[in-house]
Amino acid sequence: MNLEQIDTSTTAGKGLIDAARAALPFIAYAFDQGIDGAEEAGRAIEDALRDEQLQGYVLVPVEPTELQWGGLARDIVMWMECYQTRSADSLLKHLRRCGTEIPKWLMDEAKGGSHSIDKGTVAAIIYKAMIYSLSKAPNVND
Repeated sequence: MNLEQIDTSTTAGKGLIDAARAALPFIAYAFDQGIDGAEEAGRAIEDALRDEQLQGYVLVPVEPTELQWGGLARDIVMWMECYQTRSADSLLKHLRRCGTEIPKWLMDEAKGGSHSIDKGTVAAIIYKAMIYSLSKAPNVND
């Protein structure tokens, strides 16, 4: 089993991750003693622990790209400027009129119907829209 396969939401999974952290000093000692494979084992554990710490995070540019501030995020800001009633229904209606693809996460956020969306939620929606736009970008390596 790789560390990437461990379910860290369980007590057992957290225990295995803690054990991997605790093993690092012993692996470092084995490396100092010239034991074959110790360096690779230590690096593999360190990489897996770093990956486990970064789950739920994405890397984004410091300055938003046109792809981020255009599209969905821009259409949401336009909705804020055009509508007095800032309800979930009016947001979805506006996005449909713009011909904007509405992602599932936004449909889930907008289940409030005719209730007004508070400013903090709108800010979070715009933030998610900017990240979502990056995930829709064509891969540069293709």
